[in-house]
Amino acid sequence: AAAPTGVFAGTEGKDFRVLAAGTAQNIIGLGVFVIGTFAANILIARSFGGGAAGATALGIVTLGTQFAFIAAAGTRMGMDMASVRYVAIELGAGRPGAVRVVVARAVLIAFGVSAAIGALTVALATPIGTALSKEDSAATIASIRAAGVAIPFIALTYVWLGGSRGMKAMRHTLYVQWV
Repeated sequence: AAAPTGVFAGTEGKDFRVLAAGTAQNIIGLGVFVIGTFAANILIARSFGGGAAGATALGIVTLGTQFAFIAAAGTRMGMDMASVRYVAIELGAGRPGAVRVVVARAVLIAFGVSAAIGALTVALATPIGTALSKEDSAATIASIRAAGVAIPFIALTYVWLGGSRGMKAMRHTLYVQWV
């Protein structure tokens, strides 16, 4: 049989195969994310009576979720990207034992900042919720409190995912982000 030819053939093609597989996983994950988000939004809007009440409930859930993710992104202090870089550097240098120390430091920094911002968010949920919603401020305040509690968990998840990406394992990030 003739040897296969093209960019996916032989040992040179290994990188291309890895990239193609990762791209396919990302595309499939994006499809699942889009369909799941759309279905969840319809479910939330319909579960709260549809019409204006459903739209208000969907808006409150969206507001709280986006607040949590944006705040968590700011509180990671770049530790998620530092984990990717320094884990890859340590592994590339042949020091896999140093990975634990690198990720532990990144986690501690992200936890300290995100826990402080999360606690501040919970404490200031009333003025934040009132400022963001005039119609249903009680539900918005509850949503902001839930966001404040979620901030450290989201931040730490992304730092740990950064460490796994530094080990060339993208699937964990894809599972968490898209599903």
